[in-house]
Amino acid sequence: MKRLTGFMGWMLLTSMLCTEGLLVMQDRWREAIPLHICSIAALCALWAAWGERKQGAVDFLWYIGMPGAVLALAFPAPAKSSCQLLFNASYVMTHALIVLILIALLFCGIRPRPAQTVRMMLVLQGIALLAFFVNEALDTDFLFLHAPPPNTPLEWVFGRGYPAYLLVLEGMMFSICTLQSRLLRVFEKNGAD
Repeated sequence: MKRLTGFMGWMLLTSMLCTEGLLVMQDRWREAIPLHICSIAALCALWAAWGERKQGAVDFLWYIGMPGAVLALAFPAPAKSSCQLLFNASYVMTHALIVLILIALLFCGIRPRPAQTVRMMLVLQGIALLAFFVNEALDTDFLFLHAPPPNTPLEWVFGRGYPAYLLVLEGMMFSICTLQSRLLRVFEKNGAD
């Protein structure tokens, strides 16, 4: 399983480099900065696939990265590109591999730590603060702090006002982390039985 995880890491790196390369070739280097949740999750997945100290990366992937990747696959909103087919393929591959690498690590017995909701929310607040300042400086929209991704249910929420939009984003992330924490408890309880 370790070889498979390492191979998936190489596939993920290739997919990420393809996406980043397409953005840079189109003079959209600002969008290539890895500050979206899924970009950070992809970096964590690489670390978890190849690194020795995996725990923090596995925690992030379980509580935030995997749910974010699943949502990105359920409500795809890839950026527009002059090579749209390649960009879309890279988008799907990256998000699928984030999930698959975590699943492979779980099969290897590497588990996320329980009750990490508050810690993950604090990590997320730090990322959001950094993304806010980068967004202001570079006129970008990392973490969708300025506007929701197109063709998603968040567009309706955004229409209700910016404060409501930010509260919903925070509430979604807290709910997802709490759900992941409870799922982990259920899995551990069932595994102990």
